[in-house]
Amino acid sequence: MAWQFPKMTRRTFLKSTSVSAVGATLYHPDWIKLAGPTHPDAADHFAHSICNYCSSFCSLRITVAEKKGKQRIMKLGGNPNSTLNGDKICARGQSGLRQVYSANRIKTPLIRVAGSKRSEMKFRAATWEEAWDYIAQKSKGIKPWEWTIYGGWSTCSFYIPNTFCFTAANQIPNLITSPTQNCVFNGHFGTNSMTGNYVVHGENIEDYENSDYILSIIGNGSIGGVSTCRAVRFAAGIEKGAKVVVLDPRASETAAKADEWYAIKPGTDLDFTLAMLREMMNNGWYDEEFLISHSNMPFLVRKNAHNVWELYLSAQKEPAVIDAKSGQVVFLPAFSNHNLQGSNGNSVTPLLRAPQGFTHNGEAMLTVFDAQHQEIQSYTPEWAAANTGINAADIRKIVRDFHQAKSPILIPGWSGARYGNIQMLRRVQAMIQGLKGGFDVPGGWIFGGDYREQVRHMWEVKNDPKAPPMASLAGMPFVYWSAKAAADPNTYPHGYPAWAAVHRDQTPKDSPDWAAFPFTTEVGLDSAVKGKLTWKGAPYLCKAILFNGTNPLRDAPESFWEEVLNHPNMDLVVVMDVMPSDTLAYADVVLPELTYLERDEPAIYGNGTNPDNMLITRYQAVPPLYDNVILPDALLKLTEIISGSSEPYYRALEQLAGVPAARLKALTAENRAKGIKNPFNMASRQVDFEMKAKGLGITPQKLDAVLREKGVYPVAKAEELIANYGMPRKMALPTPSGRAEFYSNLYGQLREQFGLWDNPYFSVLATHIPADCRPGSKAPMADDEFYFTFGMVPVVSHCSPNNDFQPLVSISKFRGDIYTGLWVHSQRAGKLGLKEGDKVWVTNQLTQQKAEASVHVTRLVREDTVFLYSGYGDQNPALTHGYRMGTALNKITPDFIEPVSGGFRSQEFTVRLERA
Repeated sequence: MAWQFPKMTRRTFLKSTSVSAVGATLYHPDWIKLAGPTHPDAADHFAHSICNYCSSFCSLRITVAEKKGKQRIMKLGGNPNSTLNGDKICARGQSGLRQVYSANRIKTPLIRVAGSKRSEMKFRAATWEEAWDYIAQKSKGIKPWEWTIYGGWSTCSFYIPNTFCFTAANQIPNLITSPTQNCVFNGHFGTNSMTGNYVVHGENIEDYENSDYILSIIGNGSIGGVSTCRAVRFAAGIEKGAKVVVLDPRASETAAKADEWYAIKPGTDLDFTLAMLREMMNNGWYDEEFLISHSNMPFLVRKNAHNVWELYLSAQKEPAVIDAKSGQVVFLPAFSNHNLQGSNGNSVTPLLRAPQGFTHNGEAMLTVFDAQHQEIQSYTPEWAAANTGINAADIRKIVRDFHQAKSPILIPGWSGARYGNIQMLRRVQAMIQGLKGGFDVPGGWIFGGDYREQVRHMWEVKNDPKAPPMASLAGMPFVYWSAKAAADPNTYPHGYPAWAAVHRDQTPKDSPDWAAFPFTTEVGLDSAVKGKLTWKGAPYLCKAILFNGTNPLRDAPESFWEEVLNHPNMDLVVVMDVMPSDTLAYADVVLPELTYLERDEPAIYGNGTNPDNMLITRYQAVPPLYDNVILPDALLKLTEIISGSSEPYYRALEQLAGVPAARLKALTAENRAKGIKNPFNMASRQVDFEMKAKGLGITPQKLDAVLREKGVYPVAKAEELIANYGMPRKMALPTPSGRAEFYSNLYGQLREQFGLWDNPYFSVLATHIPADCRPGSKAPMADDEFYFTFGMVPVVSHCSPNNDFQPLVSISKFRGDIYTGLWVHSQRAGKLGLKEGDKVWVTNQLTQQKAEASVHVTRLVREDTVFLYSGYGDQNPALTHGYRMGTALNKITPDFIEPVSGGFRSQEFTVRLERA
């Protein structure tokens, strides 16, 4: 049953929030004026930077006070010149200055006290010379393939060239990025299999402001998480009259702003979307012109020897369609953004549906549309109602309302690690959006301005064999290249592929820890550490690991990482971070990194989650308080230690990223001679300014002046980009075919590569994959048994120790058990005799993992479900403000994965509650 919220409630909310007040105007600013004062008081000044507490990377304007020659940050706010977030910034963003001045931050290199154990916070302060020498001595005898690099926010977003080139320079095939496996990749992999995109949350930007119907399915993270730039647009859309419908087992932040909230049964979101897809296809509620012209829906398919659908292709791998004019089968170019011209150059009008009983060369064939339509006929609203708890009439109503809307959006969703079927769910969501032609149109999914530029450049240099791959690949093609390089023994002279690929190829495909795609995954790491893998007739071991800005001891199953890092084969653990995370406690040596407010970035970046194409960078707001380093310089030094010279790093940057090595090397030497701190970083910055300025047709000095004054450099508006390079209407998508792929070539390739013909996880079409939270049990749930769900909280970043900052601690404590407690429905709590604040043990019924939690009694969650916010439960006592506040989610997260990318099934179980 739907909970109906009156519109007055929504309007009252809007009137009471400042974020909505600018929402309607934020996306219609005067295009940035490059002149005029930016601060009224000469004694104070502004600096510009980029927020570091979620992957929206909002633009910051920093107020700095100066007195007697000393500078101090007084306030962080949004940058009013930015069309991403304007002058708005969330509580996490505002609290960033606390990282600079935190008494708990790491101020000097640390080396583990002799005789102490990993997990104990027993370190001694050391000089940089001692720290580098310690690493050099401990790493002697460790081969390149025995290293693993594990990078966090910076690595998987801004510092990709630095980290990838570091691994290439040192012939290290093993790279993990976080929270890729747990948050981004496994969910986005499904969405992006259809659109070909892959960046950090900038591949599908919801144009809420121009939408009139917004449907959220596991979508709270992108708004209530909070992504300020999306929250601003969302509020603007509501203010303009958009209807909001939310499916969520609890009344989330997004549900609180909705017109309708449906408390769907956990794990059945796919069931709902399959019924939705069926209703739309059965009723003709789709954009036929878009499907015919720009998708692979008209392509012909046939059943192969394994009795599964496959594309009918020519000898040149060209897809086939039925031409509406001639009735003949016509082949199309294998790669194009449209289907209106055959391989022979003649015009074609494909049929979306094949004539009944159609055969070609004696074989029965259907179009992709027909095959998909046939596959989902059993997924009726009544079938979905029995599974989801949403009645069939409401399901039909939602589908009808979605269809009748002029510009509907189905939120693509974040935080993918939930159930094994999350990829299929995200695929079906993309199909529903695609049925309405809702890609790169106002009120639909819009691709990021900078990302679009990357795709455009990729097509320009597509046939250039000398194009550096990291500077010429975008989206999933970059992922394919990376995964292929990791799995190929010939990538490096030593002949060792990544341990993830070795584990995949030496593990049975029906094993619970088998995953097909060895891209930035930790699946197989434990096998490599324990010596269970072999290569070239000897054990393939992981003996050393470098963590940068990541915290797997809270991001991933705790028991997994405790076992890995405490194993006797693990000879060296290096952690580079700003704050003492849980993972830092397991280090042998700690390298303190500069905070993001104390550093100049090594590069200029595109404003990734912005539909406009704008350039941004970080400027040092205040001088560093301590003698810390920045990652690029640390990687240069580590290259000298591992490879004996810095030359391989310079060479890799040129070959892979297109950075002129001679110029970079000369500038680094000059900076070092001048005594400039982090000389390599500053040289990289200068080179990037020169390269970006050349592309813009201006001087580096002009580019620097604009970025310093305004914090952003505008390149092109979204409207202009869509008009000229809209995907796929004007420019091909980065999919294998260039079209929107309802039939997934990606999953088809994996299915064929591993012979997984009847495995639904690798299905080329949408199909049902049940979430099995209670394997083998059909018995009614006991009074103390519940489904388990989690979500992101607005005031703590995923797996980040920023909940040690006092303002955020105060907010969390003020919100009490709402934020830090386990949500239990009041009726079920009453049966168990539980009251607000009672302590309970939460036990995973499949693994018996256990964690203590404080009960929050509420009616805003399903009776059969408990809910917990992630991000709390710091275990490191060095985080004196946030230590043990709330419950660590990963204490009960099992090491269960889905078999495509190895993403965690972090909700696919039930829990029992007992009084602690």
